[in-house]
Amino acid sequence: MRSFTNRTGDKVEVTQEHLDNALAIYEELSKNSPSGKVSWRKLKKMMIEDGFENAESNESYRQLIKRERKEQGKLPSVQKHADMLADNKIKSIQEEIGEMRSSKREAQDQYLKLNRLKREIIRDNAVLKELVEAVESNPLPEMKDIRPMFSGEDDKKTLIVCLSDIHYGAVVREFGYSYSSKIAETVMQDYLQKVIRIAEDNLVETIHVIGLGDYIEHITMRNDNVYMAEMTWSEQVVGVSQLVSNFLIQLAKYFKVNYTAIAGNHDRVAGNKSDNIYGDSAITISNEIVKSTTQHVENITCVKTDEYHYLLEVNGFNFLFIHGDRTSIKPKDILGRMSVLHDKQVHALISGHVHHFTMRECGYQKHVVSFGSIKGSDSFSVKIGSTAQRSQGVIIVSEDDYEIRKVNL
Repeated sequence: MRSFTNRTGDKVEVTQEHLDNALAIYEELSKNSPSGKVSWRKLKKMMIEDGFENAESNESYRQLIKRERKEQGKLPSVQKHADMLADNKIKSIQEEIGEMRSSKREAQDQYLKLNRLKREIIRDNAVLKELVEAVESNPLPEMKDIRPMFSGEDDKKTLIVCLSDIHYGAVVREFGYSYSSKIAETVMQDYLQKVIRIAEDNLVETIHVIGLGDYIEHITMRNDNVYMAEMTWSEQVVGVSQLVSNFLIQLAKYFKVNYTAIAGNHDRVAGNKSDNIYGDSAITISNEIVKSTTQHVENITCVKTDEYHYLLEVNGFNFLFIHGDRTSIKPKDILGRMSVLHDKQVHALISGHVHHFTMRECGYQKHVVSFGSIKGSDSFSVKIGSTAQRSQGVIIVSEDDYEIRKVNL
């Protein structure tokens, strides 16, 4: 008879029936999970529902199940599995899978409805009005008032502040990482404080705030989005727009602020990129909400730009901002390509998308950069081996030079 050590240190023996039941639940959960991963907490719950009270989720129990899977090399025999289903001994599997499939069908139905309406969302003034009214009926999240202390009038600089990969509405609670809308608000507050300190130290008068895309998480872009979002698509758009608006309002108390934002892959209306219409994105709506929210605030100017790129000239330096999903920054000649495409010498190409900071020097005052994310690491970044701490980025521009700086959060 097999055994494992429980959480109190006692040795617990389990029957073959216990093991067969656990393996059956494991395989069904794995098969119906978008990532193929199994929640041991859920497996334990289902085992207890099936009458196996001594099931655990600790490491010793996990290793026992893994050894048994390895030795069997497969599920219990087809006949045994069928008998278990027929005898209702693993009723919890049927209930759980039924809930999963029901949720998937509901998500698919929502996607079809969203796909039919996507052409109307941007152009329909009634929808925009509805979203704006939603903003006006919900107070902006508060951010602390941080008053800068300027020390002089000489050598004033311009500051470019990037907002990249907020993924508002996403929920992360795995692999030691966590994220939610509340955490997003806290991280944005931290970023605001650091931006004001940088601006104070460099005697900044004007700040250009540029959104690099992926403001929202979406709900139908991937199969697991619907399980990893805490609110609807519309609520995500309104929520992140409020968060960004308050960020701008706080900065405008001390600086002249220019704002624009471009779209990322998570911002598109259609889940499938091949179905999306050019410019059909949450950013178009968010920009309208931010403009409406801040239109009476002194020192804030909302700048209109192309949906997927923004070219900014400061003190003779040309900075091109993209999200990074439509144009890869990996080619060594990417700066030259972008310069030809936009008919202007591009000094720095700035992107988001990859959720971590990189900077490549391509010549004298020539750089290709990716800034990090507000969201931080999640199961997807763990899966592709690309984890990184939360960070954003700023560019400090003087009369004859510029400095690209990573801001850890």
